[in-house]
Amino acid sequence: MLFSRGELIVEEILPQYNAAPKLTGVAFRVTTSGKELARVDLLSKSDPYFVVSKNDQVIYKSEYLKNTHSPCWKPFILDVMDVGGNYDDKFKVAVWDHDDVRTIINNAYLVD
Repeated sequence: MLFSRGELIVEEILPQYNAAPKLTGVAFRVTTSGKELARVDLLSKSDPYFVVSKNDQVIYKSEYLKNTHSPCWKPFILDVMDVGGNYDDKFKVAVWDHDDVRTIINNAYLVD
């Protein structure tokens, strides 16, 4: 997924049967990283984290990583129940800088 400056890379999405805490028992293990994210702090590198949302509802928020423009976040489990059944909806992925003032680094929309 390309941003105007830098990339958020979804490295793999693997089915995780019986790993989901919800009723379906179906989930996906998602591995993500960033590459050359835009610099938003004046005196240091960014402390990036990302938020996945659908219809303005947060589905997942990653941990933030200190002082990096090429983060490699921990894999996370995305439950099918969290995603919902309408696959025509867009997913928004926003990358933020974790500091006293929330600063967006960039965002993108995922569609089929």
